[in-house]
Amino acid sequence: GGQESEILNQIPYRLIPLAEMVTVQAHLLAQVQQAFGENWADFRLDGFEDGDMVRNLLFHDKRLPIFQNDNDDYYCLDFAPAEAGRAGQVIAVRGEPDGESTDLLLMFDTFDACLEDIIEDLDNEAMQDMESFFAHTGETLQALGEHLDELDTADLYDAEIGAHIERTLGAIDGVLHDMTPGALRVHVYHVAADAGRPFQLLITSGMSSLPMTFPDDGYEALRRAELLVMLPPDWNVRAQEDVSTWPMQWLKILARLPHEQHTWLGYGHTITFSEDATATLPGTPFNSLLVLPPRTLPEDFVRLQTADGEVINFYALVPLYPAEFALKERDGLEALLTRFNAGHITECVDLSRVDCAAS
Repeated sequence: GGQESEILNQIPYRLIPLAEMVTVQAHLLAQVQQAFGENWADFRLDGFEDGDMVRNLLFHDKRLPIFQNDNDDYYCLDFAPAEAGRAGQVIAVRGEPDGESTDLLLMFDTFDACLEDIIEDLDNEAMQDMESFFAHTGETLQALGEHLDELDTADLYDAEIGAHIERTLGAIDGVLHDMTPGALRVHVYHVAADAGRPFQLLITSGMSSLPMTFPDDGYEALRRAELLVMLPPDWNVRAQEDVSTWPMQWLKILARLPHEQHTWLGYGHTITFSEDATATLPGTPFNSLLVLPPRTLPEDFVRLQTADGEVINFYALVPLYPAEFALKERDGLEALLTRFNAGHITECVDLSRVDCAAS
């Protein structure tokens, strides 16, 4: 059933045409940015009652606005629910937030229940509102279905990944949202350091939306992956200088690389740079990145079994000294990992750590 609220608790409603959805979403995002500033993605509603069903985020591009009222309030189909929510549930959002709080409510479990409630409102005395309700809607259900099919690819596992991070690692401190249109968007989650984990994390969400390309069969459990970087607690992840932003930049680049080049990325791969490494990993003594499972993190984090039966593997990007890269190329991965273990080298970026391959 529906939840009582001042939001949309009146007619006339307007059914938003498919062609307007992106424009309306841009309007909603602009309102949020204006009200809450550049750090809007970090804002969380206090006492949020629907948190198990609806993600406590001011905006998400998989919330499709479908109805609007005269107060600029909206019903949205929610295709990025919280862990206990249902894809396609109907939520209500305030079109003009005030900067201190806003409305975000779960209204209906299904679109059908939403329509039944609206039809009850449109009684005989309100039949004149039917024209505005269905105004300018020439789209077919097929067109809407095609649009939803595209959304099913982009951000396919984002809700599950967010819930997985919170369940296994703790609270999410912020999200850098990728608003790029298309079938692949790479968001980056930030998890702050705490007393039990003396490093912060940047974790991608979106690389796994598409399966990677393997040369042979038998790699089904490795087809989907996400990447992460572990950083010292004093690393300023919001700084704009190159010496601070390269972890974020390379996470996003490498998350897209397998799909753009029709290949795969996984355990033991190294990424080297044709140009001067000081420009690619500025402010560091490193010249390459090694892909490894994050042994430092809880075991239940490293693999995520999704609701549709897929497996997402999480890999850490570990910077290497030139001598360490040369050792791996000459003697193999196990020789390098043996040196790592002897030197107590972890996946955390440490600009002052020893070069375990130095003679």
